[in-house]
Amino acid sequence: MQIQQNSSNVTSVEVAPHAVNAPSGAKAARRPQTEAPEARADQVEISTRARALQQADQAAREAPEVREDRVRELREAIQNGTYRVDAKAVAERLLDAGHL
Repeated sequence: MQIQQNSSNVTSVEVAPHAVNAPSGAKAARRPQTEAPEARADQVEISTRARALQQADQAAREAPEVREDRVRELREAIQNGTYRVDAKAVAERLLDAGHL
C-alpha cells in the first residue's frame, strides 16, 4: 500500500490487487491479464472535506456520552433545593414535540 498527499490536500492511496480480499463465498470474474499484477493498483482519493468529516466523527466518538459537569450541577441544585422546573416550558415543549 502506498499513500501520497499532493498540494491540493487530496490523499491518494494505492492498494496492490493482492492486498484486497473478495467477500467470503464470492467468485472473482476472470479477466485476461494484459498487465503484470505488480503494475496494476487500485487508487482511492480522500478529499479535505472527507478527512474533516472523519476527524469530526472521531471526536464525537471520543466525547463522553454523559455531560458529567451538567449532571453534577443538577444533582447539587436538587440536593440544595434550588432546582426549579418551569412547568409551562415543559408543557410547551411536549406540545411542540407532539407528545400531547
